[in-house]
Amino acid sequence: MTLPFIAPTLQRVLVYIFLRGEVGVSIFFVLSGCLLSMPFWSHRVNGGPKPKLLNYARNRLARIAPGFWVAMIVSTFAGAWAFHTSVNWVRFFSGMTFTNAFYYKTLFPSDYDGVLWTIGNEVFCYAVLPFIIFSIFKLSKSIRGCAIGLFIWIAVLQGMQPLIIKYFMTGFAFKGWQWGLIGGAKIWMPFWNPICFLSQFMIGSAAALLICVERKNHYLKAWMWDVICVVAGISAFALIIWRENPGNPDDFTRQPYVSPFYAILIAIVLAAAASSVVMHRLLDNRFFRYVARISFGLYLWHLFIVTVMQQTIAKDFYSGGNYDVFRWMDDVLVAYTLAWIVASLSYKYFEKPILDWNRKRLTEQ
Repeated sequence: MTLPFIAPTLQRVLVYIFLRGEVGVSIFFVLSGCLLSMPFWSHRVNGGPKPKLLNYARNRLARIAPGFWVAMIVSTFAGAWAFHTSVNWVRFFSGMTFTNAFYYKTLFPSDYDGVLWTIGNEVFCYAVLPFIIFSIFKLSKSIRGCAIGLFIWIAVLQGMQPLIIKYFMTGFAFKGWQWGLIGGAKIWMPFWNPICFLSQFMIGSAAALLICVERKNHYLKAWMWDVICVVAGISAFALIIWRENPGNPDDFTRQPYVSPFYAILIAIVLAAAASSVVMHRLLDNRFFRYVARISFGLYLWHLFIVTVMQQTIAKDFYSGGNYDVFRWMDDVLVAYTLAWIVASLSYKYFEKPILDWNRKRLTEQ
């Protein structure tokens, strides 16, 4: 939205602030790493059942693959048909096989649903997680040893970043968003690379380990975790205001989303909220739980819906393109409503039946 009654300088400031919402990608990887590694750490800390790799793989495949494949197929072929463009088969198959994250020409597997770029990185993290944790289990039998092992792994992943940037830097030809998604990916990579996101993912795993240990030993009084949660949350927000440069790697870490510092603060927020008195009640409410349930569908489809609107009923529905406040609000309402409807229907009639079927098959084993 472009507000004609706001000075251009202030408009640029507002856009700069709102674009910092891209750090949600980092939050997602930290949260995902925390949730998915919880059963592994619970096994080591509390003596719970040892997760089976086959069940882990089936659960991840059932949750991610069907919805993503449908979004890939629809956005690729419907977009090519509607907008009279050709299908880039290399990008399509890299997306369908979750290998798009390793090369700038395939980072964005669909021209009409740009957010699908994260899924390849996500699946890479899913695949590597159990091997990292089992390697830690193999070398250490104590909780302290596991914590040290996890810290070493995160340090190694962080240490790989300058090497990746040095040896895999992209060339200057056709580099820039003016050349489309591939040109933009050439700017992002190698700063946006799978190892960087795996590092954030494993920082989330550290939060899970802290949660398991705290639930067993109760190191701090519960209300202290509320204080830690709030302080870490405020610190994360302040860090983004201070350091985040939207669409660019941090000047110091040379990684996106001020990683690893922002990811560490978010991990502290998650770990503290899990043991808190008040904060977990504020965060774990009914509305958030429903959003979490349909969130994968919301993520997969919202930008495709916006792209279709940009090409059809709302051609000025892009950053700084709309001068009519009320029409902009109408466009946003339409996009939100359609995304919510599609995500809800997708979960109820497509994603949930697959998850239920998979869960039933696992219980029958």
